[in-house]
Amino acid sequence: MSDDLTTPVLDARGVTVDFGKLRALDGVDLSVAAGDRVALLGHNGAGKSTLFKAILGFVEPKGGEIAIGGGKPASTKARQAVSYLPESVAFPKTLTGREILIYFARLK
Repeated sequence: MSDDLTTPVLDARGVTVDFGKLRALDGVDLSVAAGDRVALLGHNGAGKSTLFKAILGFVEPKGGEIAIGGGKPASTKARQAVSYLPESVAFPKTLTGREILIYFARLK
């Protein structure tokens, strides 16, 4: 990945995601360069969360391509370029607070 401020750190082209017969995303394009600030706005059900799930590799797009830091979603290269904090966090009840902190510290 280049340090050039015009090189996209996130590049999504034609991303399409279906859930059964429901098309959640239909050919979405998004390019974000280093240093860019982006706000993604839309009503409930517009596909904002689905787009981020596809970017993070949590759902597989039916079509299109996504690159994060020059890598595919969920690749080691992409994971090194992204931090993610979910809307609701559920910690395993079998771990102590210390174990949870150690676990999350090792993710990066």
